[in-house]
Amino acid sequence: MKISDNKFIDYFINAITAENGISYNTQIAYRNDLIGFLKFLKNNQSKDYFSFFTHVKEKQIIDCIENWKQKLYSPKTINRKLSSINHFMSWMVEDGYRDDNPCQNLDAPKLPYNLPKSLSENEMVKLLENCNIFEFPDNLRMKVSIEILYSCGLRISELLSLHKSNIDLKQKIIILKGKGGKERIVPITSMAVKEIIKWNEFCHKQGSFDSFQFLSENQRKFTRQKFNKNLKKIALTSGINIEKVSAHTIRHSFATHMLNRGADLRSLQLLLGHADISSTQIYTKTRPERLSGLLNTVHPLAMNRKKD
Repeated sequence: MKISDNKFIDYFINAITAENGISYNTQIAYRNDLIGFLKFLKNNQSKDYFSFFTHVKEKQIIDCIENWKQKLYSPKTINRKLSSINHFMSWMVEDGYRDDNPCQNLDAPKLPYNLPKSLSENEMVKLLENCNIFEFPDNLRMKVSIEILYSCGLRISELLSLHKSNIDLKQKIIILKGKGGKERIVPITSMAVKEIIKWNEFCHKQGSFDSFQFLSENQRKFTRQKFNKNLKKIALTSGINIEKVSAHTIRHSFATHMLNRGADLRSLQLLLGHADISSTQIYTKTRPERLSGLLNTVHPLAMNRKKD
């Protein structure tokens, strides 16, 4: 039985969702990357195949990468698209639709090394204090959102998908399903608990008993776009550069501040939900002055010289 390319995409996404529990946003990203690649193949192929995916060669993928570069796609975007195609082709080989993966010998473009942006502790306090630039209940929604993000180091997708059943206020913990459907437990600060209680009281008055989701006036889900837009307004009021402020910046700030105050890398890895500790280690490079201070304080030679 012949299978169309669009069906191949459907089968692939269903398979990896069942196997890895990928999020809806990740499903959309895979689909968009593969549909874009299919469109390129159709527009640049001399022959008309029922399935282009079963006939694609390495040379065509190289040509597609060059096309992305001409469109000025960033190395990060190109890497993501290439990763989607590589994963898809590997699945086709595993399920017997192809004999080879045409991506296996291709190198991804090198990414520029950028340290994660983070805010100072004082800037985070200002963001929390200035949520009141919005009227009720937007001020309440932004305050509880920022408190949870900064308290727990959550991803914005994790925050916006929270349900009341994920939150145990007695034990002060949140039970999360992060990337790949992996479950982790993170503690909540007392300040975040207070804001959650305030938000719950508002939800009860509105009749929203079933979910802990940040609703707008029209009962629509609070989106990451809306959150980041509001966050930049708060940053502007707080005298903070809006270019370096986003939901992910708050996650980076959580990690950086935890390390600065003595948290160990392994514990931070668990809190952030990183599969590989190398993802967590990047935060050790964000504050070189801290490492310098640590060296001068702890190193035996430095300590001996102080005594002299």
